[in-house]
Amino acid sequence: SLLYPITIYEVFEAIFRQNPALGDRMGDSRSQLLGMLAIIQVVYIAIVFIICIFISHKIAGPMFKLGSFFKNIADGNKPKELYFRNGDNFMEIADLYNQAMNRIKQDRDDNLAYLADVKSYINNLAVVVPEDKKPVIKEITHKLDEIINQYE
Repeated sequence: SLLYPITIYEVFEAIFRQNPALGDRMGDSRSQLLGMLAIIQVVYIAIVFIICIFISHKIAGPMFKLGSFFKNIADGNKPKELYFRNGDNFMEIADLYNQAMNRIKQDRDDNLAYLADVKSYINNLAVVVPEDKKPVIKEITHKLDEIINQYE
């Protein structure tokens, strides 16, 4: 990054060595030139730094949010819809995540509806089952209730 101002300074030095009269006339201009090149370099570094911060936030922000969503699910909380800020990278990841979660929710809802139907069917069977089998039926319906309540 310092190569650019040093190169320009060296070019001017080479010109001044070739033409000493020009070097004598521009004596004070040399130090001004070096100061100007240093200022330009500092501004350039600042601009690059600011651009890098914006670019890194557009990458790090979505990855942080995605990690938070997975941690939230791992902690046993219900998944919510994932969204990123406008202009962030990886927007397609949020869309794919939301599609996957919608599919999982739909499958879960279908399975819960099926389990509710099975429980109802078992309860209807309990009426005609002999007394010695009723504890087994009761245990099965209790377990079905636990499963259904776990996902509601």
